[in-house]
Amino acid sequence: MISIITALYNQLELTRAYWESLLANPPSEPWEIIWIDDCSTDGTREWLKSIGSEHCRIILNETNQGYATNNNRGASLAR
Repeated sequence: MISIITALYNQLELTRAYWESLLANPPSEPWEIIWIDDCSTDGTREWLKSIGSEHCRIILNETNQGYATNNNRGASLAR
């Protein structure tokens, strides 16, 4: 399985475009995407809750953890 770890902080429009591109060109192997939102305030968190895909695992941080910590957390959750 391919695990795609994506740490987020705001940038909703870029995140949506990224997701649409991934869906249009998915990996040929089984895959998951682990979204880790670092307290976005631009609607990203609400959007993540709405996408409802079997490929998504969503982590919503309660406090800002920083890019490296989020990637390490994603790696520890990856299948």
